[in-house]
Amino acid sequence: MPQGRFVGGKFPQLPQEVIEMKRGKKYVEAAKAVDRATLYDTAEAISLVKKAAVAKFDETIEVHSLWYLFVGLS
Repeated sequence: MPQGRFVGGKFPQLPQEVIEMKRGKKYVEAAKAVDRATLYDTAEAISLVKKAAVAKFDETIEVHSLWYLFVGLS
């Protein structure tokens, strides 16, 4: 069993405030601005992303889209 990480064969107990904190303050504030049940159009979605940006570097976003292309059916 590795030594140093384990205390008596168990992980060390974390303080309660660390266990309860699941997201950062900036993330929570940004998440309040977005309604996850709403489908946003492209321009509105980009403006929400820009408003929610809090990092000190250029952030990136990932876009997933579904395109139905009927090729060769004409």
